[in-house]
Formats: sequence, C-alpha cells, structure tokens
Amino acid sequence: AVDAAKASGSVGEQGDGFLGFVRGSADSATTAAVEAINAGRKQVYASTAAKTGVSPEAAGEATAKVLFAKMPAGQYYKPLGGSWIKK
Repeated sequence: AVDAAKASGSVGEQGDGFLGFVRGSADSATTAAVEAINAGRKQVYASTAAKTGVSPEAAGEATAKVLFAKMPAGQYYKPLGGSWIKK
C-alpha cells in the first residue's frame, strides 16, 4: 500500500526520516501502513542513537538523506523546514 501511495504521490519521505502525507490524508489502510512503518523507524532510530551516541532525530535525518538520494524520479520528499518536492 505504501509503495503504491509513494508512486502515486500521496505519500513521501520527510527530512526527519519518517513518511508523511503529501496531499492531506489517505485511506485507512495506507494510513495504518504509514503509521506502522513510522513506528518501526522510530525504534530503529532510537536503537541507532543508543549505539552511536547521536540523537534519534539525527539518526532519522541521516537516514532521510540516504532515502532522498535513492528514491526514484516522480516520488516526493520534504526537506527539513521545506515544502514537498517532486524528484
């Protein structure tokens, strides 16, 4: 569900390392999937922070930079403090 939502432009990657809704909200299945992925990412960022001595926020931001670089053309990303941009 999330891959399709990313491809259609309704969900994108944010600069904090979490998924966000580009156009308001989505159907309940997509919303639940985004929330589940973000919950998993939050745990990973906390674990990474504990191992490396950085904050969970810094771990998320570092991950976002990698995700931005790897995402296919046509998908959306939102830099910290910025607006949604179509790659």
